[in-house]
Amino acid sequence: MGIVEIILGFLILLAAVAITVAVVLQEGHDEGLGSIAGNNESSFFKGSNRSYEDILSRGTKILGVVFVVLIMLVNIVAFFM
Repeated sequence: MGIVEIILGFLILLAAVAITVAVVLQEGHDEGLGSIAGNNESSFFKGSNRSYEDILSRGTKILGVVFVVLIMLVNIVAFFM
């Protein structure tokens, strides 16, 4: 196992941890049983949390692409070495 594979493996580990943290920090989009009775408390805070949710959502997508690219790079390096 070469140094390049070790570095890429470490980057994959970091990307996996970052994706996990980004997904855990995101809030669910269900309103629960409160929406049946008309109790929608989340609409008051919708504007203030929107940018935070957008950042987490976009970050998760970018980290997913980075993760897949790193996996492909490890396979390419392992194939040619």
